[in-house]
Amino acid sequence: MNKIEGSFDLKHLTTTTTGKPKSLDYRVQFHYNVKGQLKQISPWHDIPLYSPEGHCHLIVEIPKFSRAKFEIATGEEYNPIKQDVKNGKLRNYNYGDMLFNYGAFPQTWEDPAHVTPDTGHGGDNDPIDAVEIGTKMFRTGSVVKVKVLGCLAMIDDGATTRRPSRVTSARPATYTTRERHTLTRPPRLLRRPQARPTGSAW
Repeated sequence: MNKIEGSFDLKHLTTTTTGKPKSLDYRVQFHYNVKGQLKQISPWHDIPLYSPEGHCHLIVEIPKFSRAKFEIATGEEYNPIKQDVKNGKLRNYNYGDMLFNYGAFPQTWEDPAHVTPDTGHGGDNDPIDAVEIGTKMFRTGSVVKVKVLGCLAMIDDGATTRRPSRVTSARPATYTTRERHTLTRPPRLLRRPQARPTGSAW
């Protein structure tokens, strides 16, 4: 891994892709500009959890309104993002289009040896999952600054996985009392009739 020295700045972060889209070889790789030189980094290990302003960094894996089940490849060098595979086939989200930007926290890990009292199961051996409920759609590999609103402990294939709900907020001063009140209701998208079956599954 290439440790990032000094204060992390999203302006110096870029991504590249290798392999053909919708193939087993497709990867989204991360690079950081260090004094004019691009160095490949791990989004999981090298991007800090917190921004200098105190927000959390979200690594977007599955963009809103898409179905391909992308995830950080925790077992590969530099941990690029790839599409998940089951029985030799690429996996897709089966409950309709994703209604959120789905991703993970860098530098976090659900320990399989730690049994969570509220689920009775150990962790899923992956970074902590999250959904971003803002209005924008971010591409796979985007890293955005967010605020944590809450956390759901869920069971996935016999393992605990947490999905914090988050909203992007690069300028906390603009996050008003009225906006906080609206978040006590389902997002407007989930109140649409065509979105209710997917929202109910969540």
